[in-house]
Amino acid sequence: MIIEQKYKVSSEHSEIEISYTAGLLSSIKINYADNEADFLNIMKIAFKKNFNTVENYKIKELKVNAQKQKIALWCQLYKMRYGNDYKVTAREAGMLKGIELTTELINLFFDSKEWWAKEKTIARITSNYNELKRISGNKQQSSAGSNTGTQTNINALADEFRRRYK
Repeated sequence: MIIEQKYKVSSEHSEIEISYTAGLLSSIKINYADNEADFLNIMKIAFKKNFNTVENYKIKELKVNAQKQKIALWCQLYKMRYGNDYKVTAREAGMLKGIELTTELINLFFDSKEWWAKEKTIARITSNYNELKRISGNKQQSSAGSNTGTQTNINALADEFRRRYK
């Protein structure tokens, strides 16, 4: 799941960076805007998130640090599940480099009753990543393609974001 997306929209008179978090507009950075009409057109594009039908503008998708997205995903799901913030250490942030962290995998870890999953930390999920992937594979085979939980989790994450940042 992509937590954050960034775009740079530019024309002769304006250059604006637009960020979306969980699919919602989260920030607008104006590098320069010399023409009011041009600026308003870019804002319309930003709110509609309709980059496919844009003419006369250069649109570039900016790279977002995948490491930060993994940390943000973990922290958001942790807060939704347990109600308090998770403080990520530098060591834990480094541990996330080699793994693919998804909403489904984190929720499986949170739901797990295994002895190694009693501590709900990034260090635990990364040190037992292979075992968690094995369990995840077994659950996918037994569910025969049922994917309603995934959509529910994505919707819950988006609803929580909307509620918090209105």
